Amino acid sequence: MRYLLFILFSMLLFTACQKTSSDENSEGKVKRYDFRGKVLTFDKNTKMASIEHEAIPGYMEAMTMDFEIRKPEWAWETIIPGAVINGDLMVDNVNGKYWVEVKGVVEPKSGQDASPLREDKAAEGKEILDFTLTNQDGKPISPKDYRGKALAITFIYSECPIPEYCILMSKNFSDAANEIAN
Repeated sequence: MRYLLFILFSMLLFTACQKTSSDENSEGKVKRYDFRGKVLTFDKNTKMASIEHEAIPGYMEAMTMDFEIRKPEWAWETIIPGAVINGDLMVDNVNGKYWVEVKGVVEPKSGQDASPLREDKAAEGKEILDFTLTNQDGKPISPKDYRGKALAITFIYSECPIPEYCILMSKNFSDAANEIAN
């Protein structure tokens, strides 16, 4: 009987000491990076925001990306286009997921233009500055070559800290090009 109790107690102790998946995530599988950026668009239904974020030291350069806003719930009612959010970028490399957890939101002042126009920056309805790029065929192209036509430009990075984002962007561009061609 004592032997049976010893085995049961040992099994109970062993089971209690096992790590859960949330324990594993808290021990380094989900990485946390300081995050700050300006919200360009936000969909409260899907909790997705397009954010122009600052560089994240040791992880990625400044860029504009779509992010899921997971926490806290109050942020979903506070976030509006033009707001600046501070928080943490959470990256789960094991499951290929990333999201933002908001710590603070600074809303633009009433009547304040969230993004004042600058002469050296592109803006809707404003003619873009002329430049030259090299296309995938090694030929130079310029916006003036496409005057009066639809033009979309993307860049493909050789490395991407969030792999599915870069691949998805390239696939979306390819799909759009195929739709336009048909």
